Amino acid sequence: MNQARIPLRKTGMVIALMNLIIIINAAAYFLFKLKFPFIAWIAFNACAPSVLIFLAGFFSKQRAIMTASLPFLLFFGIDGLFEFGWTGFDIITQVGHILMILAALYIIIIVIIEKKWKPSLAGFIAGLIFFLALIPHQQGYVASHQEFLKKIAAPVFK
Repeated sequence: MNQARIPLRKTGMVIALMNLIIIINAAAYFLFKLKFPFIAWIAFNACAPSVLIFLAGFFSKQRAIMTASLPFLLFFGIDGLFEFGWTGFDIITQVGHILMILAALYIIIIVIIEKKWKPSLAGFIAGLIFFLALIPHQQGYVASHQEFLKKIAAPVFK
């Protein structure tokens, strides 16, 4: 690895580890505090599998997997900034959304610097197809399971 890329790899490591901490926190909250079933956690916290795709690509150094996470990171990261509040417990959620956006920017910078267009484009297209196929099911699950939404809205930490 050339010296110019070492700070970028370290930056990526910090972004990856911070995202991992947020996912662990979210898993504990949804699975143990709110007692969500696993599938409900995945549907109501779609940020977690989105970040897990990024982490899998980052730690395996597979650019195609990292770029496959871009549609998820951008959609849930940016949308989350507008869907959730900026007070109380929601601040932790917003930190997670900001970290998702930072992960997406990191991926874009890596792709531009390394110029590995073919695997990056293939990964992005695969991720986009998967995202477009998955999002109606995820949104449908959320819409049809309002009882879980009520648990999230309960002021447990406010």
